[in-house]
Amino acid sequence: MATNPIKLKTRKGDTFTKTVTITGKSSGLPVDLTGFTISGTVKNEIADSTVLQNFVIEARDDANGKFNMVLSSVQTDALSVTGHRDGYVFDLQIDEGGSPAVVTTYLFGSLVVSK
Repeated sequence: MATNPIKLKTRKGDTFTKTVTITGKSSGLPVDLTGFTISGTVKNEIADSTVLQNFVIEARDDANGKFNMVLSSVQTDALSVTGHRDGYVFDLQIDEGGSPAVVTTYLFGSLVVSK
């Protein structure tokens, strides 16, 4: 579960990859992500309904709670250079499925794109 925002940085036109491991809050052990849906978005503002980019989730190792969140070089090239300001906002959510749906934001913060 996300508690503090983080700042991600990439260069325009580069492939961005961040390896993420989801661990239990109290146990600290990896969470088995089998059957879970993982998604991440990039927006101008958190409340925007317009999504600028969707992270691609790759190299899933569900049993060990690991995966890569990726923006391709084409995706980062489509984003404007943000300079030194806070840049875009992003979030990464995991939907555990079931009814009612259990969706948790695990990462959130800013994405800075430089030249």
